[in-house]
Amino acid sequence: MKKSYMIAIIMSAVIVVWMATGMLNSPDKTTIKSTEQDYQLILVETQLQKAKPVQLRLTLQGQVEPRRKTSIRSDLDGRVTDIFVKEGDWIKAGTVIFCLDPEDREIKLARENALLLSKQQNYQRSKILVEQNLQPKSSLENSFAELKMAEASVAQIKLEMSKLNITSPFDGFIDYLAVEQSSYINANSDVGKFIDNSQLTVVVPVAQQDISKMSLGLKAKVRFATGESKTGVIQFISSLANENTRTFRVEININNTDMSIPAGISAEVDISMRQVEAHFVSPAILSLDAAGEIGIKSVDENNTVVFTPITIIKSSTQGIWVGGLPSEVNIITIGQGFVEAGAKVNWEPATVKSASSTIAPKQVMQRQVMPDKKADNNVNSVSS
Repeated sequence: MKKSYMIAIIMSAVIVVWMATGMLNSPDKTTIKSTEQDYQLILVETQLQKAKPVQLRLTLQGQVEPRRKTSIRSDLDGRVTDIFVKEGDWIKAGTVIFCLDPEDREIKLARENALLLSKQQNYQRSKILVEQNLQPKSSLENSFAELKMAEASVAQIKLEMSKLNITSPFDGFIDYLAVEQSSYINANSDVGKFIDNSQLTVVVPVAQQDISKMSLGLKAKVRFATGESKTGVIQFISSLANENTRTFRVEININNTDMSIPAGISAEVDISMRQVEAHFVSPAILSLDAAGEIGIKSVDENNTVVFTPITIIKSSTQGIWVGGLPSEVNIITIGQGFVEAGAKVNWEPATVKSASSTIAPKQVMQRQVMPDKKADNNVNSVSS
């Protein structure tokens, strides 16, 4: 009985000593709180990036027009007597394209010239008689009026005869000519097309939200449907939008003295605008905030996640250029989907990227682990 009683006393003493030892060695509340906070921080990977100058460009689809074009027409009815050119010919300004039969215009001209001579002589006689007070002044006025009418008739016939030769208005090509020798044409009928493509005009429709970025003299690179490329400048900006499309007509002048580019084809136009500071990133790192605004998450100097709204400036197959970020920013490249703006995080620099310097996040999965007793800091690990 005494033996059992002694064993009980010894066990009670051991328990008391063990409890006292635990109380003396237990960590304080501050230590526990600090450990829990460290354990809850998520480890993200970041890349420190500086903004670079980017040339803004606007890419548009356009139509190539010749510098000048006109229809070949005759002001007179008549029969074609001679044709001096053929389709595709390049001719200089003033070259006769075809002629019309003068018909009876030469006879009319001879008759009107004889009448004009008679009126001139009659006017001179009336003038002498009036000066001698042998005729009233009214007779002189009538003779003068008749003289002027005769001069007008002669001039009218001469004008018609000058239009019998249809000539080129400027240097250019005969695009098509729909007349044949001895064929009869009506006045003002369209019988051909004449073009000058030594200078080309590339016409592009610019949207109303982009028209303020346009200015005369801006350079533009034009890639033609033929595969050739040339550089030109903006020479005209319309002040009135198209009622149907709400776009503005912008014209770009292209030198084509070698005649290598035909008119009427399509073209792609890159218009160079101002330079801006931007960051080149992968679209995969973009995020949305609660309001649905697109942006990028980064880490500031206090290890706090910051969400910054961005604008996409230009894109390529390798990535996108974005604006709105600070000049230097520590962008989260891995783990941005697991953290919110305002949260504290642990971070480490991203691994070495390729020469293109594109930020390309890896596919990652985050998991919380029990703190390693041997480690100085308790953090979450990132496994790829």
